[in-house]
Amino acid sequence: MILSVRDLQVSFPVGRLMNRSAILGVAGVSFDIAAGETFALVGESGSGKTTLARAVSLLQPISAGEIAFDGKRIDGLRGAATKPLRREMAMMFQDPVGSLSPRMQVRDIVTEAFRVHGVEADLRAEADRLLSLVGLSGDFANRFPHQLSGGQARRVGVARAIALNPKLIIADEPTAGLDVSVQGEVLNLLNDLRERLGLAMLIITHNLHVVHHVADRMAVMYLGRFVETGETEAIFQAPAHPYTAALLSANPEPDPDKAKDRISLPAEVPSLFARPKGCEFHTRCPWAQARCKTEAPAAQGTDRRVACHFPLSPGERPPAVQETTL
Repeated sequence: MILSVRDLQVSFPVGRLMNRSAILGVAGVSFDIAAGETFALVGESGSGKTTLARAVSLLQPISAGEIAFDGKRIDGLRGAATKPLRREMAMMFQDPVGSLSPRMQVRDIVTEAFRVHGVEADLRAEADRLLSLVGLSGDFANRFPHQLSGGQARRVGVARAIALNPKLIIADEPTAGLDVSVQGEVLNLLNDLRERLGLAMLIITHNLHVVHHVADRMAVMYLGRFVETGETEAIFQAPAHPYTAALLSANPEPDPDKAKDRISLPAEVPSLFARPKGCEFHTRCPWAQARCKTEAPAAQGTDRRVACHFPLSPGERPPAVQETTL
């Protein structure tokens, strides 16, 4: 495995606010990513996706758990000791333009890693090679970030990420802020590079169309925990956790009749300061029963893991919906 994460926790100090010294942003998650595989993290805003990605890339301190990269523990690395890891694990940040230095030309941006890591190379030739790989002509090398469109800036970010042939790319919302047609181009580019360069990818997104298009496996996050993990196609065909089913039912579809099948959830997400007892999703779950309010569910299964006392059958609808359709 390229990446193995076990029981990872990330906490944030809150200065004794509401009678506690810290809150859990990521609350004990485990997953693996194999070479050449794309693994996606999905969930609502604030579910802990980006925090988890930053922790995996050692940009956010962890409070418990283990992280292994290419068979070696990395969670204990600090400061300069993390530098060799940066050649093997690259990060693509959410804002395509804001993540690029406004004072640097594209040529310098995509070859910066060579200078940082002391890799001797013909930087002009490398800039042209990298821009060509992401579908940009050499003319873009002399431009500044403000002269790029969102899609072009994203391609430059991809070129920067693959500069030193990393084994893993972590992409935080790779299609955020892009037109639909440009989103497709970026996703096709990432898929193509994965196949050509043998990359593994960890993609963080709330866009389920992105997940279905590029991910081999996926994990659904809620309040910093995984509620369902497994092969993407299997989850899309038959979600087993109520939260997953609700997310998939809300996925925009061109067919207006699909709106009738949507599962409505209360909009209010519980606060991390006051996690619900039992199953943390029970306050919003249409299928919740008495057991859910008092007993936290353990994840069940092997390849397909579901943290639910009453996993859904394929095509199962909420009780209220069943009653109205009879």
